[in-house]
Amino acid sequence: MKLSILPESELNQNQIKNYDLVILTDFWDQNLIYQYNIFCREQKKPIGFIHCGILGLFLFSFVDFGNGFKIYDKDGLETKPYLIQNISKSNPGVVTLLKEQKHEFVTGDFIKIQEVEGMTEVNGTDTRPIKVIDQYRLS
Repeated sequence: MKLSILPESELNQNQIKNYDLVILTDFWDQNLIYQYNIFCREQKKPIGFIHCGILGLFLFSFVDFGNGFKIYDKDGLETKPYLIQNISKSNPGVVTLLKEQKHEFVTGDFIKIQEVEGMTEVNGTDTRPIKVIDQYRLS
């Protein structure tokens, strides 16, 4: 983890490329802000970019983590883990949860499956869209 606080006059693209996230606060040169944001997006591994500031009683923030960044959280609530009883080998697979756990998903929600033993190929970091079958099953 790196943390640097630089005055506006010392900031340059050569320094930015060494970071995963660049945050500009109370930085007002619009041309430089635009150039830094484009530079961050164009890197092989995009650099997160945040620009924020305060204007009297108002504040603003601009956040750009590149085109590959996805947010699947539609309501801001903490995600809830569910225990899987069974996954069928059909295509698409049908996931059956333990009978004590009714899920609260709706068709079109995204889930991430992890820590499955036996059928480890379903484990991963990617989220997947689901189709609800009933209160205990989804595909």
